[in-house]
Amino acid sequence: MTGATVSRLARGTRLAATANRLLRPLLRGGRFLPAAVAISTAVAAARAMRPPRAAGTEAPADCFSAGRAADHLREIAAEPRPVGSPANDRVREWLVSHMRDLGLEVEVQVGAAAVDLGPAPYGVRYRAGGRVHNIVARLPGTQQGPALLLMTHYDSVEHSPGVSDAGMLIAAVLETLRALRTGPPLRNDLIVVLTDGEEAGLLGARAFFNDHPAAARAAAVLNFESRGTSGPALMFETGPRSGPLVRRLALTPHRAFASSLFDEAYRRMPNTTDFTLAKERGLPGLNFANIGGFIHYHGPGDDFSHLDPGTLQHQGENMLSLVRGLGQADLNSLDGPDEVYFSLGRGWLVHYPARAALPLALVGASAAAAALLGRRTPEGGRWITGRAVAAQSARLLAGPALSTGLTWVLGHRSPHFRRSGDFHRTDEVYAAMIGVAASLALVGDATSAGGPWQRLGATLPPLAVSSVLLSVAMPGGSYLTTWPLLGGTVGVLAGSGHPTVARLGAATAAASGMMLLSPLSRLLYEGLTPRLAAAPALAWQLCAEIAAPALWTLPPRARALVVALGTATAAGVVAYRLARPAGGATPPETLSYLLDTDTKEALFASSDAAPSAWTRRWLGDAPRRGRLPLFFPGWERDFLYATADPVDLPAPAAEILADVPSRVGRRQVRLRVVSKRGARQISVAVPRGAVHAWSLEGRSTAASAGRADDRPWELWIYAPGPSGVEVDLELDEAPVWVRLMDRTDGLTVGTAEDEPGPGHPAAALDIDAWGNGTFVVTWLRL
Repeated sequence: MTGATVSRLARGTRLAATANRLLRPLLRGGRFLPAAVAISTAVAAARAMRPPRAAGTEAPADCFSAGRAADHLREIAAEPRPVGSPANDRVREWLVSHMRDLGLEVEVQVGAAAVDLGPAPYGVRYRAGGRVHNIVARLPGTQQGPALLLMTHYDSVEHSPGVSDAGMLIAAVLETLRALRTGPPLRNDLIVVLTDGEEAGLLGARAFFNDHPAAARAAAVLNFESRGTSGPALMFETGPRSGPLVRRLALTPHRAFASSLFDEAYRRMPNTTDFTLAKERGLPGLNFANIGGFIHYHGPGDDFSHLDPGTLQHQGENMLSLVRGLGQADLNSLDGPDEVYFSLGRGWLVHYPARAALPLALVGASAAAAALLGRRTPEGGRWITGRAVAAQSARLLAGPALSTGLTWVLGHRSPHFRRSGDFHRTDEVYAAMIGVAASLALVGDATSAGGPWQRLGATLPPLAVSSVLLSVAMPGGSYLTTWPLLGGTVGVLAGSGHPTVARLGAATAAASGMMLLSPLSRLLYEGLTPRLAAAPALAWQLCAEIAAPALWTLPPRARALVVALGTATAAGVVAYRLARPAGGATPPETLSYLLDTDTKEALFASSDAAPSAWTRRWLGDAPRRGRLPLFFPGWERDFLYATADPVDLPAPAAEILADVPSRVGRRQVRLRVVSKRGARQISVAVPRGAVHAWSLEGRSTAASAGRADDRPWELWIYAPGPSGVEVDLELDEAPVWVRLMDRTDGLTVGTAEDEPGPGHPAAALDIDAWGNGTFVVTWLRL
């Protein structure tokens, strides 16, 4: 035995002795076992929600390798590639060539689409349309029949290189296709659709499902998205009647992180992905996304330095495994009842029929009622009173209320929170929320009527009511209350027995809450953003209250220490963040150049709350503040702006192709709209006067016709190309003014050529999506 080996054994022996000395008091007689179970379960469950380690380029040829995929990613995400940009064209040509080299039949679908997504956050309705270039490829199967559809998008927003959204997913598709070619051929055709114009309003997906014949062959859809730069791949949305697909996901050999709560919540949110179009057509399918690192989403931080290679690995493993399995499956058998599902530990997917949600909730509620009614105080009175339930409900709401107040106090001064609802170094704020929940859970007197066992008992009635209501209104979310309710009931029943049995009951109750709610809290915090901090805070508060009997087995000094640490953490985060609102990061910046070629008025404008060191050079120390209806009619946001020197730039143009009566009191006007300076975005606005219907290149939407009003009307056109696009408007007979405006990315004029750009351009969220551009306006009377 070598000296090094002896040294390592000696160090191991000393570590074991130290651990034994520290843990012996906690575990002696099992007294502190419930607390150990509660804490270790919470930590283990939270740590389990991590992506796998990235595989290198030396991984077996039939396996997915993030290392190999990263080689493609460097080619794809070298620069921003918004729809209609030269970079978009370059990436498309490279992808087509590479996929043909892999042996696929590849075509580029050139089409057009239009959409009305309703009111934008800044007031005016968001209407969009444009030309798109979808990449549609086919890997032939051995049998004729329905096909499996694999989708993601290859465009990015203009402010971001789009490494994660969705460059890594395009790279994952290429690596998946390579790995598939190493094995036996698939039974079913695989149709790969890489859409264009997703960021502009799902334009590519609309063109594919509306116009491409391959869409009619799809029997199931797998879509992959990214709303951040890190974290595990979450299956967060299913198509209608996708229970069989969920069961197949549970059988994959890789970690499957999913929750039917996400699906229920997403149905009620205004968010959309390409998967939305497949879902509207009734196709069963699964939609995946990672949501960690949201602060970098749609911004310059979505780059290689912030990408977690494990996230790429996890997305790719899911993709390859599901394509292999469904590629050999009977795609006609994938229609079936929906399921309730959730992940435990390192991706073990628990699932059962959604129709079982209500019976389970009723069983839990009945058992809880029997346990509470069957237990009495030593004096023979009711163990849990209505007053105790009301007090405990107030305690459950206190944590979310305090956490919401904390995030809004900090967010009021944070430049990142104002834009995205998130913080730079957001983990600090999340730690403060946990500190609040832990402090509230351990404050009180263990021997009083409000002691830990009574607090657990008083938690069961609101849990029971919530479980039944959720199982009716949102079956996919019912598991969050049903299983902690059953675990808590076991704890109450065991709590009146022998001390050993009571400790086991306390540990069971704690584990049932911690396994489900502690990892969910983090996902809710990332998915809903700290702007909706009440949801993750409620999950933690519920965890703490269900685990109260277990946590209160800690010695009084230990409990006091936890309370002190929790309070100090929250107070420290507040103090630090108030002193440094940006959390040590460079605040996002926007600056645009606006030119009206008719009046020769030019402005510098910014959507920032105050001038930064960079924008102050053009805005000055005291810029004007207000709306800019000449450029943005109907936009309900104030801008900072200052006068700029006009520059000779050509204005966009509109050729009137037709102006004919359409019906009584109305006329049909057809315009060909062109950007003379090659802009990839053109806006057509009618500030006053009703627009009764509209279409772009013959494409209209369900919302494009109907009752009109006199509110400002606007349409954004993407990728018009050198020849422009045709827009049809149904107007009243009376003349109207039309505002034409085109936009190019970046400050191409108005500043010195060697002037550096913004240090940290704002992410393309909300109104900032239009920032850092050059706008040229002209007016046309129709």
